[in-house]
Amino acid sequence: HGRGKKIYSDGGVYEGTYEGEWKNGLPHGKGNWKCHNGSSYDGEFKDDLRNGTGTEIYSNGSLYEGEWKDDKKHGRGVTKWPEGGTYEGEWKEDIIDGNGTYNYENGDVYTGEWSAGKRHGKGVMNYANQDSYDGEWKEGF
Repeated sequence: HGRGKKIYSDGGVYEGTYEGEWKNGLPHGKGNWKCHNGSSYDGEFKDDLRNGTGTEIYSNGSLYEGEWKDDKKHGRGVTKWPEGGTYEGEWKEDIIDGNGTYNYENGDVYTGEWSAGKRHGKGVMNYANQDSYDGEWKEGF
């Protein structure tokens, strides 16, 4: 375990503590990273990157629990936002992509296909006012 500073090639700097398994001087295996800004990640690492399953709690109160690949949400996961919205479904490189269900803060619920973070393909929207739409979506509409 230890305290340290992580400097990324894009100039981003993350300070915090890591407790867990190491390999060749890098987080590798199960571990917990707590960042100075209040965010934290508890889960699997591979060569210093989030890989496998894990839970990240962001400083704004959002939470993601699911699969990671090369430090990005990738695979199945659940996200909860502090405003009340939730998404459960597939992710691709940090973007909602695939099949999933989004429960909006206003009570609307969309279940269906997503592409590049937008409703796209076959899906059903059940609106809070009891209206619904079942059909094809294109780039969010």
